[in-house]
Amino acid sequence: MATVSGIVDVVDSMHRNIRGLSPIVGAGQVGPTTGITGFVYRRIRGVTHTIGGGIDAALTRLARGSPQRYRSRNSAATRAALNGLCGDYLADKGNPLAIRMSLYSGDSAVSLDRDALSARFSQGEFVHTGRIVVMIHGLCMNDLQWATSDHDHRSPLATTQESTVLSLLYNSGRHVYENGLDLAAMLEVLYLNWPVPIIEVVFVCHSMGGLVARSAAMQAENGRMKWRSALKAIVFLGTPHLGAPLEQGAAFMLRLLSASPYAAPIASVGMARSAGIKDLRYGRVQKTNSLASAARIKPPDRVRCLLIAATVSAPFNKVGAETKRCRGDGLVPRGSALGLGVSALDQATFFNMNHFELLSSRAVCDKIISWLA
Repeated sequence: MATVSGIVDVVDSMHRNIRGLSPIVGAGQVGPTTGITGFVYRRIRGVTHTIGGGIDAALTRLARGSPQRYRSRNSAATRAALNGLCGDYLADKGNPLAIRMSLYSGDSAVSLDRDALSARFSQGEFVHTGRIVVMIHGLCMNDLQWATSDHDHRSPLATTQESTVLSLLYNSGRHVYENGLDLAAMLEVLYLNWPVPIIEVVFVCHSMGGLVARSAAMQAENGRMKWRSALKAIVFLGTPHLGAPLEQGAAFMLRLLSASPYAAPIASVGMARSAGIKDLRYGRVQKTNSLASAARIKPPDRVRCLLIAATVSAPFNKVGAETKRCRGDGLVPRGSALGLGVSALDQATFFNMNHFELLSSRAVCDKIISWLA
């Protein structure tokens, strides 16, 4: 309902400015459209409110059904995309469609209760090792999307690392630092209630998931959480440490559009994108940081950071050619994905590969396993 009403407001605002002959750049006309035109817009808003209320009620009833209705791949993907686009709004309004952060083992949610964890995992194949791998998805995605038609990074990682693999599901439309804080708190409970002492935690993250992992590590360090000492490595797959140009470009264009009263209503629609998307502009992992401060952020202390970038470019054919400018993976530039300032031995670039193929590549999986061995 809010989206439809917002579009009506945009059209009304444009109509008001055109009718009032506002200047090309500067302040527009203030106040609602008057006369017959104003009457029409008021009627449209009234109908929108009535219909929209019914739609919201229907969605609420649907969302209050069994959580398993969202565990089909199509339903989970649709809900995750919606949360990525406007998940902060859904959470603020208490909408049941907002995803609540949770950990999954396979296709089942993990309870953090001590007795429930013991009953479920005490007989697990690798639980006795005290090693846990946490998989963290990216923007508009979900935990099921680690599995593609013929590959799933989780199974080989569990076997080769003798680890229990858990997948995080979170609302990617919220601020990165909010998800980071929630993840840090969740892992503290898991650490305290796990059936055996946890000696090692590894994060494997795709895209925005890497920013959430860095934020969680930072906030756990600041909060002196116990699990932080067990964090040994973070694997980043196409994470925009220095920001994503698509979001930077979108923000710049919206600022230009906002300068004109004729285009400003259109810009207001773009401004409605989620807090999570806006955080990608600078790779923001804390409440406030700009591109300059993001570039100064160091890798987490006492944690091995392993960076993987993809590029749609072909492999370099000359010695030293790797210094030339090459295209990124379609969403994240190579320089941003490798921009955390770690040793070249802990970096890798995969060619002829896009951002999402990082999830389905066996070669990428083999590289992760070789690093963690």
